[in-house]
Amino acid sequence: MRSPSQLRRPPAVIADWFFSAQYEAPMVRRGDPLGLRLAAARYADALAPGLSNRTLDARWLTISAWMLVLANDVWRRKGNSAPAGLSRRAAADLFAWMEPIELLWIARTMSLVDIEGRQLPGQRAVRRWLDGGQRTGRFGMSFAQYRRQRSIGVYGAYRVALRGLQGMTIDGDGWRPDAVAERLSRITQSALGAAAATSGLAHGNFDAESYWRREGWPKWSSSGGKGFLPESLKILRPVSAEEIAVLKPVLFGGKDRKGHARLRETVVDVMHASKAHEHHGVCNDLEKRLSRATDGAVARLGTFAQLADTGLTVMNAIWAGLREVETHKVPALRPDDLAASQDVRDALAELIVASKAWLSGKSAFRPEWVVANELAALATSRGRSFDKLVRGLVEFHEARGGGRRWFRLDEEGLVRPASSLRDQEGSPYRFRLFSLARLALQCKLIPRMPKALDFTDEEGEE
Repeated sequence: MRSPSQLRRPPAVIADWFFSAQYEAPMVRRGDPLGLRLAAARYADALAPGLSNRTLDARWLTISAWMLVLANDVWRRKGNSAPAGLSRRAAADLFAWMEPIELLWIARTMSLVDIEGRQLPGQRAVRRWLDGGQRTGRFGMSFAQYRRQRSIGVYGAYRVALRGLQGMTIDGDGWRPDAVAERLSRITQSALGAAAATSGLAHGNFDAESYWRREGWPKWSSSGGKGFLPESLKILRPVSAEEIAVLKPVLFGGKDRKGHARLRETVVDVMHASKAHEHHGVCNDLEKRLSRATDGAVARLGTFAQLADTGLTVMNAIWAGLREVETHKVPALRPDDLAASQDVRDALAELIVASKAWLSGKSAFRPEWVVANELAALATSRGRSFDKLVRGLVEFHEARGGGRRWFRLDEEGLVRPASSLRDQEGSPYRFRLFSLARLALQCKLIPRMPKALDFTDEEGEE
């Protein structure tokens, strides 16, 4: 048995790499259509350190701590330990004990309540698994899907918080539970009641999925603790008083006046007091109030948010035009056909105004602003008609956008979808503000969401 001092030794680089990086190359998503991710991430780090855009639900944070504690307990009782030189294989083995209980939580939620508005990554495969009588392995996922779940699932969404929030994990490594995680785990066990997990025997040659379903958490589908589930974005309300008592001091305030928790609380206070009705308006207020506190890290935040928001509005308007004609079996459109749409023209006009505001700003040069400068210069270039602007923005998206491309110009100069047509719009660059505000509401720091934060897609950019 290792002493507490030995357990608290900083983990080796390879262990830190595994739990702070993607398990494998991440999926190519539709995010970052304008290539502004770097600048958006810098602003997000200045406003909401220790979180991510996917840290949406205080309840999931509590449950994540419970999963981490249980997985560590079983992993250790099988004869494993956490030495300073933890290998990648050992790290993967430890995480393998978390993944099944994560998916069982998703299955449990889908079995007991309406899932609308709840953060349930992997739910399509889990639905097939439930409908098929739970007979297939890996919860209805292919091997590749099951591996990707490690990056895009709940642990992938909350590991930044598990690493960044004080007291969650030892040395902030993201996987060895510390005092706060232990307390949250006990709260979860108590709330589950008859559906609580059991210690199990954890021996023999069996896989983690079989263990949790048969021994570790055989009552996962029980209605016991039905009120203790991941929360819905459609019903914004506080979590339990027990959770708030643990989470609120970690997320907001704290004794260190210059610490991250105090900064997050200040950002929430500014957003709550803001009279703005638009995202870039509340960003303007944050820039004015927090310039000194962040050592200038939020300089030009307001005009950047306006540029990013209006640019994305144009992208969504072009996409909507392509989606509309697709219903009539038209595979592509000319730029001038798209520019004829009043929605596209209105969006372009707003982008031009935002671009002029961005270019008029004066401050020291930052490398992360290069793409924003290019976008604004494109939108304000003289002699460009609306159809030329549409063509230019499509080309800009192809050249500068990150992730999956939405559309492209073909050899004939037509704008053609480059990915499957979807119903929902792309998500704004939001600097983790929605996540931060929702956590504040759930911890009773504020009574309601700020008016300007009317967006909820969990897959948005920073």
